[in-house]
Formats: sequence, structure tokens, C-alpha cells
Amino acid sequence: MIRGRKVLNWLARYKYRKEVLEHINDCVLIDLRPFHPEINDIIDGEFQAGTSPPEVAVKIVCMDLLDAIEKKLDATNRAKVGKAILEAYEDDNMVRKFAAEAVIRIKENMRKTGKPVNLDDVQWRIQHALISVCTLHEHKQINDELRAMFFDEVAGALDGQTGA
Repeated sequence: MIRGRKVLNWLARYKYRKEVLEHINDCVLIDLRPFHPEINDIIDGEFQAGTSPPEVAVKIVCMDLLDAIEKKLDATNRAKVGKAILEAYEDDNMVRKFAAEAVIRIKENMRKTGKPVNLDDVQWRIQHALISVCTLHEHKQINDELRAMFFDEVAGALDGQTGA
């Protein structure tokens, strides 16, 4: 009986991890695990806590974006990208504009490199994640607080606030 429970727990954890990774991939179109080896541990902890897979994915994507902003954007570019993010936070119609830009960038990058995502294009990553977070929110897969946390953390990092 104990072995059966262990197998069921392993299966539940496997399905949970797979769903979280699918949501992450929807947000940023790549597997973030090579860049953030701690992701599996984060997912396991959130599984134990009973957090929904979309919520975990948004938290992990936010962590990745904060890291990318810190490492790859200078102050001028942070301000430029930050302005676009703050506009989107105020007006969900901006998400449609970002979606159109994201599709153009995906096609352009596929044509140039054969890959959908240019990992060095932090603004694109933020825009695509923004679209995904807004979509998860619209479909009631994440709550208002998590959506606000995502925007606040990213906007704070773009504004130069460390530890955002």
C-alpha cells in the first residue's frame, strides 16, 4: 500500500511539473531550466504547498525576467521598456499591440535564426510574458494579486529598484 501511494505521489508530481513547464513555455517559448537549475526545486516546493501550476509558472517567469533585466538592460533601455510595460498595466488593450509585435518578432527571428526566440531580446521576452500573464488572468487561472505582483516586480526592476 505504501509503495502504491509513492507511485501515485510521483505520478502527481510528474504531471504537475509537466503542466508548470508547459505554462512557462507558453510564456517565454523556451525551457528555462538550463538557465535556472533551481526551477525543479521551486516546482517541487510549490507542489507541496498546493500552488496551482499557472501561478508557479508566473512566479518563475517573473524570476527569469528580473534576472534578464538586471543582466542585459542598461538604464536607458530599462526606461524605454519600462514605459511600455507601465502603459500596458494601465490599459489591457496594449496587450493586443504587444501580441502583434510578438508575432512579427517570432517570424523575423525564425527567418533569421530558425529559432522562435532571441534570448537577448529582453523587451520581447517581457512583452510575450505580459501577453501570457494577461491571458492567464483573463481565463481566471491566476488571481488579481498575482497579476499585479508580476507587473509590480517587472516594473520595479525596470525602474532600477533592486530586489524587486
